[in-house]
Amino acid sequence: MADGDTFYWAGGRKVPLTASADVAIDLDSGAGAQLAEDSLAALRDGGRRLTSSLLLVPRSAAVAALGEEGASARGVHPVFHSEDGSLVVVLPQVRVEGSDPERLAALGRSLTTAAVPAHVTDQTAERLTLEPDSGRGEDALALANTLAESPDTDLAQARFLRVVRRPGPR
Repeated sequence: MADGDTFYWAGGRKVPLTASADVAIDLDSGAGAQLAEDSLAALRDGGRRLTSSLLLVPRSAAVAALGEEGASARGVHPVFHSEDGSLVVVLPQVRVEGSDPERLAALGRSLTTAAVPAHVTDQTAERLTLEPDSGRGEDALALANTLAESPDTDLAQARFLRVVRRPGPR
């Protein structure tokens, strides 16, 4: 997605996102497993721990540690600036809700042939939880946006981790 074209749907409107110079690496993923110990130590020193397995690092550091394809590897997730000033990490999961259980179930069955192939990780009559087969947050965002524009769903949104500034004096 080109900068300016990136967005997510919320409350019936497109919320714009601006690319960040950072990415988030899931250390428990394939990307984390292929890191050499010295590269991992360098990333931890120069990065910011977001969760027990998620590390926010400059995109250039991810490329240095993982190679030229590193910024788009499985387990390396895009980071954006939101219009409210927060950072938004897009994780590889999509929540889909619909009021018609049959249409929602059919949607879940059709995902293997979708533009962004995905699989169902959890399902109830009103909700599906999906994961793109690529394991990439960028694909989750594309899938969520496509499904949000579908008449078969009431809501579709990628899973985000929002990073906000600490409150207090600046």
